[in-house]
Amino acid sequence: MSKSERYVAPARAMLLVAAVACGDPYLHTNPYDPDTSLTFEIVGPDTVFSAGESVQYHVHSIPALSDTAGSWSVDSAAAFHAGTDSLAVDGTKVIFASGHGAFVAGVPPLEPVSATVSLVVRIGAVDTTVSRYIPKMIGCGCVVTFQTREYRRTLRKSVVLMQRLVRLQARCPDTHACDTLAVGQAWSAWVDGFDALGNSISGLSNPAANPSSGPPVATFLSRDTTVATVTAVGIRAASAVAQKSGTTWIVATRGSLADSLQVVVR
Repeated sequence: MSKSERYVAPARAMLLVAAVACGDPYLHTNPYDPDTSLTFEIVGPDTVFSAGESVQYHVHSIPALSDTAGSWSVDSAAAFHAGTDSLAVDGTKVIFASGHGAFVAGVPPLEPVSATVSLVVRIGAVDTTVSRYIPKMIGCGCVVTFQTREYRRTLRKSVVLMQRLVRLQARCPDTHACDTLAVGQAWSAWVDGFDALGNSISGLSNPAANPSSGPPVATFLSRDTTVATVTAVGIRAASAVAQKSGTTWIVATRGSLADSLQVVVR
């Protein structure tokens, strides 16, 4: 073996040892490289409680991305939940994007029913030229070239929407005060509800709307059933029947919220 050969062999062995010891010599530092270790999340409210409420979301990542504004949207698939039951709905009707991570609640269901939607952001846009062959039977029998936009990263966040009432208002059909009753007469007690933004109950903005089924807006009771009794009608009204002369109150309650109407029987 020549002196030159004896010198080269150890050098090759050292390179082999270095490669084994150091692992992959190519560092993955590009945040858009699928092999790059990247921690990311969508930061913003997990729950929205009012109709028409505006909420803001943004992307937080380690390492930081240079273009986190991205393209935001709402997944069209969503689900209403009422106890153990669920119903698929169009998520874009429950909340809609208003640009740059901003969203506005549409018509959320009344608590305790809720809707779960998925907010989506796509970041790292790439304009790509694509060529496709179009068979003659469905087109020209030629190659068509067009541009399409793709994204390197797609993030999702689940958000729960429900309308939470913060105020109740009891009323007779047209006014907060009710007419005096004669024994045996009956009238209706109604209730309106409002969320933190002052919006009325989604789907019940018409004061005469009173679905026959669904979660009740309030529970009605009479403080003196010897003067008047009360029976629920639909989800937001009750029928009060005068029993004897006197005065009592019909009370509408929902959790810690309450309002009442005075009943006078002559």
